[in-house]
Amino acid sequence: MSRDPPRSAARRQLPGFLRTAGVGIVCVCVALLFWKQFSCLVQDRGRKEVLQDQTGRLSQQQRQTVLDFAAALERSYGLDLRLEIAPGAPSSTSPEDQTVYLGLFPDSKRAIVVLPNGLETVLPPSIHASLQPEHFDPYWEEGRWPKGLFAWLKKLWHGLPESGSSG
Repeated sequence: MSRDPPRSAARRQLPGFLRTAGVGIVCVCVALLFWKQFSCLVQDRGRKEVLQDQTGRLSQQQRQTVLDFAAALERSYGLDLRLEIAPGAPSSTSPEDQTVYLGLFPDSKRAIVVLPNGLETVLPPSIHASLQPEHFDPYWEEGRWPKGLFAWLKKLWHGLPESGSSG
């Protein structure tokens, strides 16, 4: 009866340990990939709600700029942005808590601006007045409304207090 030295017994256990460790690593990797996929789906869903361009007139770069602005607005001030660009006549919308709504209707040359309750008290009066739908009047001609959109977003950003709170 020969006994294996302890070193060879350890060698026989090593493949079993490596298999177990490998299965564990694969399970962790799969879990991380599922988590990443889920977070991307949630993020895409949020992006679709931010920007609804039914006209398809914004370029991909312009769309990305709006999405980046919305993310910064939410991160810095806790405010959501909802931008709707649609053909035809505007539909009315009611103010939502913490949501800045801007509806642009290029075919009828109309805009709807709905600011969250209390935001107009935080904005300086001159900024609040410049964010009204009349801001877009000079931009409707010759299809320059995207330029008006980005000017409006810039005015909104600069009108918000630097403390990063929406009150």
